[in-house]
Amino acid sequence: MRGDLLSIGEVSHLKGVGVKALRYYERIGVLRPAYVNPETGYRYYAMRQMNELDVVVFCVQLGVSLKELAGYLSDDGVMNTAALLDHARELAQERLRSTRALIMELEGCRSEIAAQEHCRAQRPLYERNLGGRLFFGVPWRTAGFDVKRYAKTMTELYGKVKSCGLVPLFLQGMARFPSADPQGPKSEGGGRGSGSDTTADGRGGSSALAGGGGCPDALAGGGGGRWFAVLEAAPLPGEEERIASACVNEVRAITLPDRTYCGQRVERDALDRCFREAFRLADGHTADGIVLAMEVWDAELRSDNAVIEVLRG
Repeated sequence: MRGDLLSIGEVSHLKGVGVKALRYYERIGVLRPAYVNPETGYRYYAMRQMNELDVVVFCVQLGVSLKELAGYLSDDGVMNTAALLDHARELAQERLRSTRALIMELEGCRSEIAAQEHCRAQRPLYERNLGGRLFFGVPWRTAGFDVKRYAKTMTELYGKVKSCGLVPLFLQGMARFPSADPQGPKSEGGGRGSGSDTTADGRGGSSALAGGGGCPDALAGGGGGRWFAVLEAAPLPGEEERIASACVNEVRAITLPDRTYCGQRVERDALDRCFREAFRLADGHTADGIVLAMEVWDAELRSDNAVIEVLRG
């Protein structure tokens, strides 16, 4: 045996890779020992293989499966390192993007908690400037407020914007707009991405995003206008083209203007009672104004009561 070989134990110690992992790499053909003692069965590795092991460990850390790694080996056991690293780079970019989106969500949560702390100190009525916000919404076609319908709609809306690569933020709830068809971006099909009322008859099965099957667009009361279930979301910088991809069926992208709202917090023992109070407050607001009824993120989340913020402007 040559003296420049390293035992499996030495490799494990030097590289911080378990002996079991090295044996598994050998079994699937990803990293075979340079020499196996026929009498003892001890495995030995050449120094040049340390670079190969570094690549394997690096790729595994990035999420490349071991089965995928085996696919980059030729029949004679030579690894196509360049192609493997290209694949690893793509995975690293995906992870980086996911991390940026997660940071955006966390910052949005922290910002909203701070805003609510300020609003709580200004009760009962206060002014709040939201700045320009992008919402994705679907027309509310259920007469009155139904909490199960609301939960289903918000869950589907969250999944939709997430699947399109958008970042869901922390304003969600109900919104009344004076226009029956808030403007949204154009879809690839040519019409407005948010769509006309082509699915108002409830096409699309049980999906909450497909409408409720003939219920009126406006809630009972509400001061006129049209109510939407809405969720704030945003694209990562440089990915604005993703907005249109979310606007299918009845989903609309709605840009909220930069304005100051009159706000108040509504606290009740149940979410449906909060929204019913919000609709009552909307009754007294001018029909050409915007009314937002948003779930509240406080620093301390409690299960014994529900809080929403009603903004009128």
